[in-house]
Amino acid sequence: MDGIIMNEGLLKEIAAHGDRGAIVPVSRFDELKCEIEALKTDKYHTFINWMASSMAIPDELGFQPRSLLSVITPSPKIIIGFTYRGKLIHCVVPPQYLDEGLKDNKVLQYINAYLEPFEHRAALFDKLTQKLLAVHSGLGLYGRNNLCFHEEFGNYIRILSYIYDLPCDEVIIY
Repeated sequence: MDGIIMNEGLLKEIAAHGDRGAIVPVSRFDELKCEIEALKTDKYHTFINWMASSMAIPDELGFQPRSLLSVITPSPKIIIGFTYRGKLIHCVVPPQYLDEGLKDNKVLQYINAYLEPFEHRAALFDKLTQKLLAVHSGLGLYGRNNLCFHEEFGNYIRILSYIYDLPCDEVIIY
């Protein structure tokens, strides 16, 4: 099967699970890394040194990485209640706190279930900023508060990044 058709099929599979995705050629990784490196001089991005030092494509994947995959999945806000000095207080918990790891693996499972019959595979790729990849791929947008949001899901989202061995020549978004 043609790589373009398979990539489009993968994005349709992601959408069928209620998520949205974009595929970027792995050659764009260096461009993303350079953008992070450039932020090192910005006094408002003090965490960048740590992030830039950890950005690398792992050698132990077991396959030749050819594409980056950004997935945005809805992550609704959670309101919890607790009692303090006899009063019930409601608090919004950032949704990412509750589904970390759980959604990452769930999404990876259905991605690999789609790819395996074609003898391709994917791996979780958290060695770059998910927000940067989502925005560069056109999947997400920066808000005025520098948070990433999705036009359909808003900013209650979880952004996930994967790397896989199916080639991609240009950005594909669905």
